[in-house]
Amino acid sequence: IPSFSYAGGLVGEAMAGCGLISGCTVSGQIQCSASVSSLYTGGLAGMVNPTSNVDRAIRLENCHADVEISGSLSTSGGFVGGVGDNADIAGCGASGNITCPASAADVQSGGFAGEIAPVNGSVSIRNCYATGDSDVASAGLSYAGGFAGYVGGTGILLKNCMSSGSVSLSSASPNPMLFAGGFGGVLMDGTTSTDCY
Repeated sequence: IPSFSYAGGLVGEAMAGCGLISGCTVSGQIQCSASVSSLYTGGLAGMVNPTSNVDRAIRLENCHADVEISGSLSTSGGFVGGVGDNADIAGCGASGNITCPASAADVQSGGFAGEIAPVNGSVSIRNCYATGDSDVASAGLSYAGGFAGYVGGTGILLKNCMSSGSVSLSSASPNPMLFAGGFGGVLMDGTTSTDCY
């Protein structure tokens, strides 16, 4: 794909207020060739509700993505690249692998979500899973997790979620700042994690 902002196996961008995405299954491959810091890539959706001034919610339920994501990545997840305000995700899963052999941008990568970062709303992710592997190389400050790369913002709930894939994060930078974890690369203030592993 060229340097679009959002790329997903089902939709590039799922906006708040569009209601419900339910019972969808996606499989295939996404190959990214863009070296831009604002490219969000996900197996099902590139971004879920990036508009912080929209107060209506969007719900994704009982969906699965088995999508191999590779190339020059910035923010990528096996299910969604990024999650913004007022997103409700339940009973969803991702099983595709993420491979980024080199990126000119900082990277946020997760088996389920690359970034979960609401600004003015809340996010609830319940009973979801990720089984894919992440193998990522970046230019500097980067986050990688078996479930989510970067988690930070207001009112985030992660409940009964699991990850089982392997995580590898590296950088050619002489002074990299790398954060990697089996579940999350980093979980910031404002995050409640219950029965996750």
